[in-house]
Amino acid sequence: MAKTKTKARAAKAKARKEPIAAAQQLRRDGRIFDGIALLYDALGRDFGNDAIIAVLATMLAETEQFDRAQRLFDRAMREPDPSITLRLNYATFLCHSGRPQEAFPVFGAAMAEARLDVEQSIDCDDSYSAAAALTMLGACQLNFARALMIVCDTGAAGALARAWLTHEHVGDGAASLLADIGEWEGDDDDEDDEDDDDDDDGDDDQGAADASNDDICRGDQTQQDLPF
Repeated sequence: MAKTKTKARAAKAKARKEPIAAAQQLRRDGRIFDGIALLYDALGRDFGNDAIIAVLATMLAETEQFDRAQRLFDRAMREPDPSITLRLNYATFLCHSGRPQEAFPVFGAAMAEARLDVEQSIDCDDSYSAAAALTMLGACQLNFARALMIVCDTGAAGALARAWLTHEHVGDGAASLLADIGEWEGDDDDEDDEDDDDDDDGDDDQGAADASNDDICRGDQTQQDLPF
């Protein structure tokens, strides 16, 4: 009995010391709500911890608690000088919530801050920090590229991805994104071919409709919102 209590106390202490790992293990064990409770407790002791916020928000979204995730991000974003990681996670959450237009300016702020970190590190001749900042900039731009896919701008998304293909840390992510773009565009081409075969007599009307759809997906409104 004494050994069991000692083991339980040790596990509890480890969970307090490493809350993210403990919460993720609970999630794998099918106890995601216990993991959420653990992370809320950890956040109460260390609210500014971006990593905890990111994992907690993800778990809340997985359990369809979108309002709680939104409140969590709202509170975190009100803190002075929110980090690049926090901005990136919030923008990604907005995209996953079906709100890409709201995500664009958040992505823009994250990318601008990451780009500034790269420039300042280079100016200080700090190669280690410059490399880390460049990796963060790549992560921001690739996540932003996926947001562009949501609004049908695969051209801009692909251009961003190709710029990072040879990067040591985010190159695999860029390659995966390009593969997704190719698959998405291939599906679109197949659908267009089927439409042409099924309705040859309506080519003029269909062409006008396709042009209208292109205006919605790739038109001036979308381009004006891009944070470049």
